[in-house]
Amino acid sequence: MGKKVLYITLCCMFISLPVYAHLTGVFVDMLEENSIEILKEQIDETKKEIEDLEPNVQTLEDDFQMKIKEFEPTFIFYQTQGLEAYFKTMGLSTSLIEFFTFQKLAQDKINEDLEQLEAMYTDFLPLKVRHDSLVSYQSLLEVLGENLARREEILNEVGNNPSTEEVSEKISEIWTQNIGYLLELPEDGEVIVENIQSLVKRTTSDSAYRIEEKSVNKLTKLNYYIRSDHVYIHLDRKEAHLILIGRFLKEDKEISLDIEAGFINGFVIPEELLGILKGFSIDYSLINQDSDDFYFEQTNGALIIQPIEVLQE
Repeated sequence: MGKKVLYITLCCMFISLPVYAHLTGVFVDMLEENSIEILKEQIDETKKEIEDLEPNVQTLEDDFQMKIKEFEPTFIFYQTQGLEAYFKTMGLSTSLIEFFTFQKLAQDKINEDLEQLEAMYTDFLPLKVRHDSLVSYQSLLEVLGENLARREEILNEVGNNPSTEEVSEKISEIWTQNIGYLLELPEDGEVIVENIQSLVKRTTSDSAYRIEEKSVNKLTKLNYYIRSDHVYIHLDRKEAHLILIGRFLKEDKEISLDIEAGFINGFVIPEELLGILKGFSIDYSLINQDSDDFYFEQTNGALIIQPIEVLQE
């Protein structure tokens, strides 16, 4: 299922839920019975795709790691003893031709090994990114399924045919007791900013910076599922199962998290509650203080940040 299709499907699923009167003015029908089944099918399909990819990913990763181990002694030698060997060669060489020939052979060997490593990494990385994206997507689908399941618990608690007011009161109670101002959001922002230098990855001086979803989630209190069109933010606390839907946006020289919608225990979060939630921003100067501006892209599993100077070269 494509990313926009996922978002539309998710919204359609929840539109058929009982929602707050100020949002719709009416009490809509119950969730269609096949909505959970659709999610289960997507989980099964994604699981199969992951299983199909895993052997190739593992093989490429094993080959890459083996090549690194083969190259490691040479790399360590040139780091620790290379300069000494260089001067010894200068002293032992009987002619400049002999010296430069040795130097050229040594450099060619290093370049050849590095090119092999780069080629292997180039083959391995896209498959690894695809695999990790599918694993994240599967986790997200399971989170969505759990959110829908919590709805049934609410409906069972308030009765078989609850009014909009009864459901609204119950959801408000759950929110007040478990969510409140969701201070974890700004706290996560502080943690990300404090650790931004360890979070941003860059393979070369010309490549884009990457902030990986899995690296962020190791530090934050909330779980962030970064997809190319939206970011899904998850919290499971006691009675409350919360999913927020938003986007990372470029605003001047900052990357800001904008919350657009959300669901708690399978019900739409009213705008007055969403309005009290505060996202966070990342100042680009913390990533590259020598750059004037940047281009920004939200992709599956990562935020991509490219200095404008690199693209102008």
